[in-house]
Amino acid sequence: MAYRSFTYHFKTGSGDIHTYTHTIGEALEVKDPSALPEWQKLGFNQCKGCQWEKTSYCPVAVRLDQPASLLGLLNSYEPIEVMVEGPERTYHKKTTAQDGLSALFGLIMGSSECPAFSSFKGLAWFHMPFSSFEETLFRALSGMLLRNHLNRKLPDESAILAEISAIYAQIREVNIGITNRLRKGVSEYTDSPLNAIVILDTFGQLVTMSVDDGMKELKKIFGIGASNNPPQPPSGSPATPLPPSKNPYAKYSA
Repeated sequence: MAYRSFTYHFKTGSGDIHTYTHTIGEALEVKDPSALPEWQKLGFNQCKGCQWEKTSYCPVAVRLDQPASLLGLLNSYEPIEVMVEGPERTYHKKTTAQDGLSALFGLIMGSSECPAFSSFKGLAWFHMPFSSFEETLFRALSGMLLRNHLNRKLPDESAILAEISAIYAQIREVNIGITNRLRKGVSEYTDSPLNAIVILDTFGQLVTMSVDDGMKELKKIFGIGASNNPPQPPSGSPATPLPPSKNPYAKYSA
């Protein structure tokens, strides 16, 4: 099994630093399921259409237990600094508690055992915290198309739109269920975890509502016109190569 880790560092206004590392591929181990708090039990506010049957607890709720309490009593809009260390690069952002937790929650939920997030495995593996809406739309569409390609399925555009809508509709049910769980488990102390889920849910709804227009914009970005024909090279192509004396890479040419 391959592993991939991301470490989140949250620095509060008082200078306190809270750190959490999430490792994708690391098995979820629960020694005594009966000892888990009620809000983590599978039957507690179970998501509509839940497909999980392997354990008596909700894997998403268990994985969110420690991160949801990470910032203590910090309220949603309190300013913090977040640094995310990934395998290839480090991200840094001055933001709010809810926004920082939302990025971490998205990683944890997207890579979890919950079947509803099966389409998000690739996005989680190549996690990019604090993505804009446009980046999220691009990554969601690209990830879904690549997943279908690897499964040897090439849906037409109408099928793509329907699939995206169905995926995010299912995710919305999970967001509602997790919010109800967190409201019982941690919201009596702070609202940051709840609003972190709200941010994720809002992004999901925006993707669903904008996917049609998003496809049109992506076609423009890739230079695909109404005729669906690829752009043609200018007349006189192929272009005459640079003379050897002006080509700095000429000595490396075959």
